[in-house]
Amino acid sequence: MENQNDYSPGYPLVKRCIYYACRLISAEHGTVFENDDYGKIAKVYTIWICTSNFEKEEPRITEFVLDKKELLGKNYPVKKKDYDLLDIIIIRLCKNPNDYDSAIIRFLTYLLSHKFSVAERKRVLSQDYNIKMHEVLEGVDTMSGLGAAVRQEGRQEEKMEIAKNMLKSNLPILTIVQCTGLSKEEIEKLK
Repeated sequence: MENQNDYSPGYPLVKRCIYYACRLISAEHGTVFENDDYGKIAKVYTIWICTSNFEKEEPRITEFVLDKKELLGKNYPVKKKDYDLLDIIIIRLCKNPNDYDSAIIRFLTYLLSHKFSVAERKRVLSQDYNIKMHEVLEGVDTMSGLGAAVRQEGRQEEKMEIAKNMLKSNLPILTIVQCTGLSKEEIEKLK
């Protein structure tokens, strides 16, 4: 599973997905199978979650698989398990997941998008999906540091609230910078 920040990184993303899937299969040599015992090759799955689509109106889920076509001659029986060895899923999230009847799109958007406050994200994940946030954050930590990003966003929101309160108390901007670690520009925007 991989978080992909940019669906259009300057090359066809699907080619990178195929490359990664092939590397997973070739990495099985010496672990899943030895020598030329190719019958033991196991199917691989790669899931790509594209988070750059948070401004797009419509979500997408696309699957790429290997398939068999008989182009000439009689149908020769080949077991699907012998050629169906990779499955690539690309999930593109969207601006408003509540407009679509897709639990996975809604879940991933609330988990990964910064457009919702941390409190709102925790509420939705807890109430609608019965998920304990500390467990989720531990799990997504292994996925490109997303758990750390969610926690960092929460700390950033707390710093912003503290800065707002300090501004209301007419404290000098330099003092607010020193206390919160926010930049002068960030504090100016809060005014």
